[in-house]
Amino acid sequence: MKRPSKKQPAKPQAHEPNALHHTEASGPRSITINTGGGDFLGTVQTGDHATAVSNEIRGARGRAEMVTAWTGPNVKDCAAQALAEDETWPGYHFHSVVVHNGGPQPIHDAVVCVPAPTADLLPGEQPMMFVAVGLVPPGEQREVEIGDNGQFEPQFAVPLEVRFSTTDGSWWRRDEEGQLSHQEVHSDTLFDVEFTPDQRDLLATIAQPWLDGGEWPLWANVQRQFDQRGMDAEAIFRSLPRVGNEAPFTASYGFTLPMRAPIDEGHSVRLTIAASLWVPGMRLAVGEPYLQALRHMIDLYTNRPIHSDKVPTVILRSSDLTAALPSLKPWFVKVLPDLLLNEPAIVTNGAHLGDGSWEREVTRSVWQYRHVRTVEDYIAKTIEIVTAEAANPR
Repeated sequence: MKRPSKKQPAKPQAHEPNALHHTEASGPRSITINTGGGDFLGTVQTGDHATAVSNEIRGARGRAEMVTAWTGPNVKDCAAQALAEDETWPGYHFHSVVVHNGGPQPIHDAVVCVPAPTADLLPGEQPMMFVAVGLVPPGEQREVEIGDNGQFEPQFAVPLEVRFSTTDGSWWRRDEEGQLSHQEVHSDTLFDVEFTPDQRDLLATIAQPWLDGGEWPLWANVQRQFDQRGMDAEAIFRSLPRVGNEAPFTASYGFTLPMRAPIDEGHSVRLTIAASLWVPGMRLAVGEPYLQALRHMIDLYTNRPIHSDKVPTVILRSSDLTAALPSLKPWFVKVLPDLLLNEPAIVTNGAHLGDGSWEREVTRSVWQYRHVRTVEDYIAKTIEIVTAEAANPR
């Protein structure tokens, strides 16, 4: 993934907000991150150097050391406080998170992890919000709104866990205790792939009956084609790259849905939207229409009505989708619920009706894709979500 050029920022002034202040002294030296009126000051030990920026700071770890995250301002008199029995939320209530980059180069793909015990949880969801912050320029900070779910005891701001990459492509995690660690995360695994002919053949074999008639093939039928050529289809299946955890029903993403070994001959084998990058015809037939449908779902969720006494349920119906996006082919509209179930970061439920139509609930899981504009964006965002969940199992 192409990174922005490593342009050096202007030297911060002594009293400039977000400036990086330091003291000259022999021996170990501290650098204090002044957030310019924020609620948190972070101090980083940089080593025994007399220069303003040590050799370590110029390295990847040194740059990562200059990144911190914390809660946004304390919000009082929030309307959501009325939900509590005593009409007040004790402790520190915040609506945003802040990421500060005190280093000389930008950081990328920043994600803040926010414990949210008061949040409305989706089925199977843990009380943790992953807030995408993205790029933070050198010497700057970014504040991102998170709604009204931020809540902490006691009455002051606290550091938050943040994960990000530096300009050299390495990934880092600073936990809520301030400890920094290097993360072996290869988020480009599904983009920079050199398939073997057998792997390409397997993906095409799975995709063809679905593209022809909207039905995923039974594993027995896929296996038979490879058996006839003296090839082990399951070994090829297991060799396909994935991000996250390898085990089924855990945080992972790849070109296929994970399946337990040995694969049951009577089970259908399925592809994900990620496969549309590589399977001929799948991007045009599936990837692009899926993105249109997802954008429509995000619009429905964003424009949902607000009621003072209840949380509205947002429903997507096949007839409404066809009316809103008449360019979608009927077979795609029919199989969309199946596609949504194949994607790990989309949570939805619903029903197929007797007349062949369907309806699905649109949950807030789609909101995390609000900045997605291309199929590549969607896959990259899904990888980001999955790798964050895999690195922080709960």
